[in-house]
Amino acid sequence: MKKPPPKTNEEKLDIIVECLQKMNHRDRMRTIAGFFSGLIRLLPIIVFLWSAWYFYENGWDIITRITNETAKQAAEMTKEKVTSINTAEFFEQFNDYAPQR
Repeated sequence: MKKPPPKTNEEKLDIIVECLQKMNHRDRMRTIAGFFSGLIRLLPIIVFLWSAWYFYENGWDIITRITNETAKQAAEMTKEKVTSINTAEFFEQFNDYAPQR
């Protein structure tokens, strides 16, 4: 079995340069991928900050609308219940669900 002839310094340097070029390309791709990954990881923080700001600016209006809608629905439910059954029967049914002390 013959040994291959030793490589010259020029050939060794060419191999090193080729490896460095491959590493440079891989590092560039990793940097680009890391940038986009960082942007994707920032999205939830951005959404949270925007929603906190929006609620700070419009929170009172939101709470008012929710309260008004809840009151309307409660009034409608009360009208339906009171008109369909006697008020005394309604309170008897309510007492069945309420905890006794």
